[in-house]
Amino acid sequence: MDSRRRTPEVPEGDIDLPTGEGVELFHPIEERSELIDIYLKEISHIPLLSPDEESELARKVSQGDEEARKRLILSNLRLVISIAKKYVNRGLPLMDLIEEGNLGLIKAVERFDYRRGTRFSTYASWWIRQAITRAIASQGRTIRLPVHILDLLGRLVDVSRKLAQELGRQPSIGEIAEKMGLSEERIEELFNFAHRPASLQDKIEGFDDTRVEDVIEDKRESSFEELERKFKREEIMKLLEKLSERERETIILRYGLRDGVPLTLEEAGRRFGVTRERVRQIEMEAIEKLKRWVKENELA
Repeated sequence: MDSRRRTPEVPEGDIDLPTGEGVELFHPIEERSELIDIYLKEISHIPLLSPDEESELARKVSQGDEEARKRLILSNLRLVISIAKKYVNRGLPLMDLIEEGNLGLIKAVERFDYRRGTRFSTYASWWIRQAITRAIASQGRTIRLPVHILDLLGRLVDVSRKLAQELGRQPSIGEIAEKMGLSEERIEELFNFAHRPASLQDKIEGFDDTRVEDVIEDKRESSFEELERKFKREEIMKLLEKLSERERETIILRYGLRDGVPLTLEEAGRRFGVTRERVRQIEMEAIEKLKRWVKENELA
């Protein structure tokens, strides 16, 4: 990756952005620490958006309004930083993570459907995380994998967790292979990508507190995103009311439904005073309940 990183260019006062093909998000500065300080200071002047403002800007974006598109991007740059900070010390400098996250933010703006009733920040968080984790996996100094392998690894994460929950133990290679419709040899190849048979809970050499699962796109998140695509925000919140208080709060914190800033498993665990694995279990159980209730309503 080029050592001359670029960072979003942000106006000091009113949002008066340059015209042209795309948003002028980047300008080169050599000193990274100075660059980050300048960047943080610049974007601190940009006001956050209310839900109504988000919806109105998104509506204008759908009509081809370039100024609305730029404002929606710039108003969510702080969200990118809050997510990017959670991935430091995983092979890429913070500014690289921010740049990759910004690309995910731009993609979210292009794909967001305001008519669904979902907060843009909630929707964008998924795209930002996906962009960052893929960058870590494909460009980091430890794991270099093509995108199609990353997609398979994402499925492997999902299937392994579901089987572990169903079986009450870690699934075997054969059980995972049967569930994924792949050969046992193929599953072993996926597990061997870190040069040894690896559990998804194993730490990656050279990265403190970084597990294999932390740099793989997590397909669980798309399960909740699927609910957000199908239902309006108020409908989702009503569904959440059917969960236990712990399950409901876990989903709210993990997906940033309250403030638009999702917490990592580690952060949510500290909030509840439990392990990251316990948070994961609560989250999985809650999502499965939500999906089951949705299916029951569709059949009713």
